[in-house]
Amino acid sequence: MRNQRLSQFAALLFSVLWLCATASAQDNKLRPIARDPRALFTPQEQQLIVYGLGNPIAQLLMVRELDRRWPLLPPQRRDLQQLNRDVAPKLTELRAKRARQERALEEAIYGVNFDAAHVEALAEESAATQQELMKLQGETELRLMQILARGNPRRARTARAFVEILIQPQPQRPLAQLLLARPNGGPIRFLAEFFGNDWELAIPGFGNPAGFLLVLNQLELTPPQKAELKTLAQSVRAELQAELPERNQLNAAAAPRESEEDDTIELLATRKTMVEQVIANNAARQARQIKRQTRIETRIRQTLQPKQWETYVTLLRGLAGSTMNWTLPNGAQKKMMRRPDNTRPQPPDTF
Repeated sequence: MRNQRLSQFAALLFSVLWLCATASAQDNKLRPIARDPRALFTPQEQQLIVYGLGNPIAQLLMVRELDRRWPLLPPQRRDLQQLNRDVAPKLTELRAKRARQERALEEAIYGVNFDAAHVEALAEESAATQQELMKLQGETELRLMQILARGNPRRARTARAFVEILIQPQPQRPLAQLLLARPNGGPIRFLAEFFGNDWELAIPGFGNPAGFLLVLNQLELTPPQKAELKTLAQSVRAELQAELPERNQLNAAAAPRESEEDDTIELLATRKTMVEQVIANNAARQARQIKRQTRIETRIRQTLQPKQWETYVTLLRGLAGSTMNWTLPNGAQKKMMRRPDNTRPQPPDTF
């Protein structure tokens, strides 16, 4: 009898453990595992960017695609690795120092204990660091363009466009408006030429077009997938073009006019109604934009295969991450950086 009870207890325990393990496995399947976007690039590719210059994922995507279009020679690879060794530690140090000074200055200005002299001193220190950082950054970009220009000036001009539009933090640009028609000048023109027909896949108002297209290039899209995304981009472009006249008309109506200084009360009341109408239209446009963004994201997910979607999300998260707080590679990678590798990096066949 005792042995029978022990057997029953052991069977029950085994069943409970098996159920727990099954539930845990199913739970893990339901929860997507966050991936480090740097894992999508080979160690050799990671040696070719300058840490501290800007978003490293953006740099990795840029260098990979430029190398695919215009292959880098071994001396250029060595020079890129040397550039990183020369300036990355200092760039990273200056950016970290600048961030600390900015936090200290903000605390001094908005904190409880205010001292004008202390604020002025902190501002002087912050300005000096910013000046040093901008000088080193400019010199680094110049060296980078000189390396990339050897043998193919167009490679360097395209890289400069990527740096201006994608890699370095920029003020808000009217990218949506730039994408409503094929660009004819400026850095956008070089990117349009670089991507060729794929430029039509860029979706106005949906993130940075350079980053979006670079990410799509990593997914090995099929022709039907490209056709689906092109149709999506065209529909969004048509919607925005249809909204532009209304937006411009309302903005012009809301702008103050010099002649209104002597307007009567009745005219001011009319003016108030117009402004209220502009506010209402802006709110409606924002609501449409939220719905549009959701529709775009849904269509993209439905178009991509699960593996493509995983890579897409991983790279977009990397591009959206902080451009200033990335550290230098780990010890193993730094050891590799001291031994330049002349072999051509091969992008992985699948992600």
